[in-house]
Amino acid sequence: SEENSFLTLCIARPLSFSIALLEKEINSARQEGQKLVQEAREAAENFRQQEIEKAELESQDIISKANKAIEKERDLAIQSVRKEFSSLVISAASKVVDKSIDEKDHKDLIDKTLKEEINN
Repeated sequence: SEENSFLTLCIARPLSFSIALLEKEINSARQEGQKLVQEAREAAENFRQQEIEKAELESQDIISKANKAIEKERDLAIQSVRKEFSSLVISAASKVVDKSIDEKDHKDLIDKTLKEEINN
């Protein structure tokens, strides 16, 4: 019985203490691992959100540039149509009045005709 007490004091108690300490360390490591996994998930979600926001900004920028390019092309097309229209108006007006129209008359005629067309 003394031998059992000695074994208990010298081996069993330190061994059970070591096991408890190891279990505590394992639980601590498990918690730390879970914390790291959660932090990694949060970092991934933050990165995903940032990439979505970046893509949205880039797409808005592309749309804005496309709209500006469309407006520019439209303005160029309108200018081209006006030039063609003014040539036709001058030609028609010259035939109607049977004379050449000077630059000021030309501009006034175009402006008047365009205003009438826009208002109709």
